[in-house]
Amino acid sequence: MKVTMSTTLPQSTPFAPRNVSGRVWKEKKTKVSTMRAASVRKSYEERMQDRQMLKVAKEHAQELKDAKLRAKEEAKQRRIEQEERRRINTLKAEVVQSVSSRKVKRMSKKQLRASGITMRATGLIPAIVAAEAKKTAEYQAEQRAAAKAALEAKAAEATAAAASTDSASA
Repeated sequence: MKVTMSTTLPQSTPFAPRNVSGRVWKEKKTKVSTMRAASVRKSYEERMQDRQMLKVAKEHAQELKDAKLRAKEEAKQRRIEQEERRRINTLKAEVVQSVSSRKVKRMSKKQLRASGITMRATGLIPAIVAAEAKKTAEYQAEQRAAAKAALEAKAAEATAAAASTDSASA
């Protein structure tokens, strides 16, 4: 028994060129550029709207970055201030005993190490003095600004009162 297979080949028009390979069952492929729809181009208003949305998104992203950077800087500043306070507090908490310089000069290096004697400035510790001076300077500047504002307010009230009495007497 003989089995024959019938295949339907695409009908080519008499003017259509045949494939070079002679494989008539292969169809011609279309280019992607010809498959694209003609109305893909957006209108001017849509493009401007997209541009505006992109601009808003970029601004929002930049604000988030700036906020993150600001928070990081503030945390760094707080950490530095905290370390400075901690250092000053440890210096304040130390037990200090004054020893004459003659006695220290007579002691050997081994004795100095064993007794844990360290040389420090007499009186308040310079770091503490600097920190307190800074605080007092800031406080004094605030007090001067408050006093100046109060004087300006009084002067404004006085001129307003003088103007009202002049207008009432006239």
